[in-house]
Amino acid sequence: MLGCILMPGGTAGTFHEAAEHLTTSDFYRPSHQIIWQTLATMADRDLPLDPQALAAELQTAGHLDRVAGASYLITITEQGITPANASYYAKQAAGLAVRRRMHQATVTMRQIALTGTGEINAVLEDADQTWAQVQHQGQAVEGIEHFGQEMLADVIDDLDSPEDPMGVPTGFADLDALTNGLHPGELIVVAARPGVGKTTFGLNVAVNAAKAGHRTLFVSLEMNRNELGQRIISSEARVPLHTLRSKLTSKDDWARIAEKQKEMIDWPLMISHNPAITFPQLKAEIRRQARRHELKMVVLDYLQLLQDPESTSADTREREVALMTRGLKVLAQQIGIPIVVLCQLNRDSARREDKRPQTHEMRESGAVEQDANMILLLHREDVYDKESPRAGEADLIIGKNRNGPTCDVSVAFQGHYSQFVDMGQG
Repeated sequence: MLGCILMPGGTAGTFHEAAEHLTTSDFYRPSHQIIWQTLATMADRDLPLDPQALAAELQTAGHLDRVAGASYLITITEQGITPANASYYAKQAAGLAVRRRMHQATVTMRQIALTGTGEINAVLEDADQTWAQVQHQGQAVEGIEHFGQEMLADVIDDLDSPEDPMGVPTGFADLDALTNGLHPGELIVVAARPGVGKTTFGLNVAVNAAKAGHRTLFVSLEMNRNELGQRIISSEARVPLHTLRSKLTSKDDWARIAEKQKEMIDWPLMISHNPAITFPQLKAEIRRQARRHELKMVVLDYLQLLQDPESTSADTREREVALMTRGLKVLAQQIGIPIVVLCQLNRDSARREDKRPQTHEMRESGAVEQDANMILLLHREDVYDKESPRAGEADLIIGKNRNGPTCDVSVAFQGHYSQFVDMGQG
C-alpha cells in the first residue's frame, strides 16, 4: 500500500483516499508508522510523494535511519502495483489491524485468566474498543443517495410513529418540555460553583429517571454510600437531612422511610461510590453495565475528580480533562445512552458583581464547551445573598443546547430535603 502511494502517479489525493481507512496505529512496524506520519505531513503541504522527497523529509526530521534508510524506501516503492490500488490495500490493512488487536486482547485476557496477573479493566476496555471499531467500520459517512433512500425514510417513519419522542426524563417538567428529555449519544454537562447543589441535582436526575423506569448508573467520586443513601432517603421520604445525620428520626419519619423503602428496592438504579476509580476503569464499568443490563443513562459526579493515569498524550491537566471529556462523548455515542457529567466552575463568577455563571468558567475543562450537546449552569442567588427575594429558588441556565433553545428554567431548591423540584411542587 505504501508502495502504491510512492510510485509514479501517486499524489496527495492518493494518500488521502488511503487515509480514509487507516490511522498511524494501524501499522504493525514502527518504521511504517514513521513513514505514514511523514507522508501525512507531506500530503498536507501538497509536496510530491516519491521516495526521494520522502527520504529528504525523513533526513530533515532525523528519522531516515529509523526506517532502514533510503534504499528501503526504494524497495517498498518497487512493490507497488498502481496508485489506483492504494485505497483497496488500505482497507485490507485496516481489517488486519483490527484482527491483530482482537488477537492481542484475547491473548492478554487468557494470560490474566491463567495467571491471575495484569490489569483486567484495561484489557476489557481495549477489547470493547476493538469490538466497537469492528461494528462501526464504514458506518460514519453515507452518500446522499443512501440518505435519500433509507435514512430519510427512517426519519419519516419516526415522525409518523405513535412512539413517545421523549428521551430519558430529568423529572423537571419545564426542562423536559424544552429538551424532550436526554437522548442517546448526548453528553450533558451540569456545572456549578461549590455549595450550589450540583451533586444534589445530579442525584435527583438519576433517581427521577430510575423512577420512570430507565436503568441509570450514578457514579460518585466524592460521596460514600451512606452519604448518598441519606440524600436519597431525605428527598424521597421527606425527612430532613440533618435529622438523618443526627439520628433524630421520629416514628412518623420511620414510617415514611419504611414506606419508601418498599418502592426504592424496585428502582433500576445502580450506584458506584469508588473515589479511586480511574477513567479507564470507569469506561470499562459503563461498558460492562451496558452489556449486562439495559442501561439507559449514566450520571458522573464529578469531572474534575476523575484521573487518567494511563494517558500518555496529556502533558497538562487541562489536556487530560479534554481527552476524558472527548472519551465520554465517544462512549455515549458507541453505547447509545446519554451521559450526564457534573462539573465544577472556577471562581470567576464569584468575583463578578453579576454572579450568574457562564459556560467558559468550567475548571480545567475548556474543551467541555466543544464536546457537550447541552450545558446546564446551576445558579442560586441565595448562595451569595442570604437576603435575596429569590431565596429557595434556583435557575437552570441552558448555556448551550445543540437541539433546542437556550434559556433559563426556574426550579425550587429544598436543601433540607436535599432536592430540587418543580416550582409550586410541595
